[in-house]
Amino acid sequence: YSNEILQTEVTEYRISKDLYPLEKMRLMIVNAYIALHFNELETAAQKYMEIISFYEELNEQEKDIMYNEIGRLLQKTRYRAALIENM
Repeated sequence: YSNEILQTEVTEYRISKDLYPLEKMRLMIVNAYIALHFNELETAAQKYMEIISFYEELNEQEKDIMYNEIGRLLQKTRYRAALIENM
């Protein structure tokens, strides 16, 4: 990797309205992870709540597919919050 690549700004993924629901949700989760990476807990928590709202609109099969990913995001958010609190 070159230094130029490492110095580029990290930005959220844009989420198109044309995406399938699961693709949209996965990008929402990635954006929440980006916020966590930069210790933006309030932003990550807000994104988590948006993800939950979106999740509730999915059909049962889609919910089954996304359940573990959302649970993992919640656990990582709690872990990051605990780390920051103990600093």
